[in-house]
Amino acid sequence: MAYVKIPKDLTKVKTKVALNMTKRQLIGFSIAGLIGFPVYMLCKNYLSADISMIVMSIVVLPVLFATLYEKDNLPFEKHLAYILKFHNSKKIRLYKAKSIYHTEKTKKQDAGSKNKANGRRKKIEQRQKKKQEQRIKKEELELRKNKKELSELKKSGKKKIKSKTNGKSSRKNGWFPFFMKEEKKETVQDTIPYKRMLKDGICQIEKNKFNKTIRFLDINYRLMEEADQEIIFSEFSSFLNFFNSSVEVEFSYVNSIGENDEISKLIDIKENIDDFNEIRNEYRQMLLNQSSKGNNGLSKSMYLTFTIEAEDLKQAKSRLERMEMDVLNNFKQMGVKAYVLDGEERLKVIHDILNPNDKLVFSFEDLKYSGLTTKEYIVPPSFNFSKPTYFKSGEVFSEVNFLQLLASDIKDEMLSEFLALEENMVVTFHIKAIDQMEAIKNVKRKITDLDKMKLEENKKAIRAGYDIDILPSDLVTYGTEAKN
Repeated sequence: MAYVKIPKDLTKVKTKVALNMTKRQLIGFSIAGLIGFPVYMLCKNYLSADISMIVMSIVVLPVLFATLYEKDNLPFEKHLAYILKFHNSKKIRLYKAKSIYHTEKTKKQDAGSKNKANGRRKKIEQRQKKKQEQRIKKEELELRKNKKELSELKKSGKKKIKSKTNGKSSRKNGWFPFFMKEEKKETVQDTIPYKRMLKDGICQIEKNKFNKTIRFLDINYRLMEEADQEIIFSEFSSFLNFFNSSVEVEFSYVNSIGENDEISKLIDIKENIDDFNEIRNEYRQMLLNQSSKGNNGLSKSMYLTFTIEAEDLKQAKSRLERMEMDVLNNFKQMGVKAYVLDGEERLKVIHDILNPNDKLVFSFEDLKYSGLTTKEYIVPPSFNFSKPTYFKSGEVFSEVNFLQLLASDIKDEMLSEFLALEENMVVTFHIKAIDQMEAIKNVKRKITDLDKMKLEENKKAIRAGYDIDILPSDLVTYGTEAKN
């Protein structure tokens, strides 16, 4: 059994700017002082000094709380943003089908009824055309006269327009992120976070974001010797290093309980024109019973999804195809079978997660005649987000949990132990690489910050009169991790 060492999260080491305080603490305490001092001086004229101090502390306490509060590496304002987003969002979202042909048909019907009802429209239109021509001539004359004025206004107004647009774009980029109004998700289809799914398996998530999914099969890692396990693990580590900072990677491990179509296809032994069909049926039934008893109808699937940014679909397609070949070759080197999912297979995966008790009936040819999108075929009847700890997808209750690893090392069998649970479950790992030069710069900054903190602790030790080598345990562990 191998153990994987987990490095300490160096982002927890805060950069001290001045007075042994971070930038956030300096800003927060200065705001608290600017608010608290005038309140104290004002209350001192009418109240005693003790009561004035109590009033000042009550007024300043929310600012200090917002400055010092931090949970899961998130500051107070981000937690507040998530709470406001939860309360302002629509809790119950229902299925509403929208066909692109529906509006076109209604427009044609309206146009036909109007043409039949108004038979004299042609004569009226001719009269209106003459009036419009006269108006156009007058407007052209006015525009020619005002050309000079317009050109001067344009030249003088360019600077003003630029300043206005810059101000608007700064707000959109996130000067006030939790005061901005996001588009509300009204229906079940709006909740599924992608724009379109193509037949070849490319999914457009946002305007400039595209991804593709590869399914890979399991290997007998536990049955191998320890040396072979270490080789596979090192190959997997180098495989992860293949992805650069421009690629977002997600590993998805799906446990589903119910009828397994793949196993039933393998077990389904075809009958022949001979006298052994009874034996075939008996053997088929025995295999079905054994498969249902062995894993309680549990099937496990593993997927790798890689996301890139591109200007358009053509550029994204060429990049994704190159990455697809490289990923498949890396899997082949590790001895893992893998293949790319097309659009229908990806939709089936999403459908089975959202609707575990239903079967997907879909083909891309249906979209031509129905005018619906792919979301209409895979979504559940409703989403219910009224509870903060869990949600309801159709008739199924679901819950989302975030796992934070605090141990110094973990077993390589941790994931298999999670997936051994006989429950409908999805385990995902999101990986985002950091640019190597940027990572080295960040580590060097953290080392200098840690060295400063050590010097300050040594100065405190000299003043207090105890040993210099006695340092806080967190400071020692983070220092060794950063230098390693």
